[in-house]
Amino acid sequence: PRDHAPRRFDDAPVGDTAAVDKLRRKQERLISLLVEKGVLAPGEIDGLEGVQLGANA
Repeated sequence: PRDHAPRRFDDAPVGDTAAVDKLRRKQERLISLLVEKGVLAPGEIDGLEGVQLGANA
């Protein structure tokens, strides 16, 4: 067993791809909602390129 959490996606055990994708979608939705509510600016967080800001899901 590992004694630490994976540091990068490449370090994750095989089979975690679905879990990572699910968490990524949740994160993108949360960021979209925060931008929509005016809590965050669109360029404030790295990695927003793939997020449809203000889109209704």
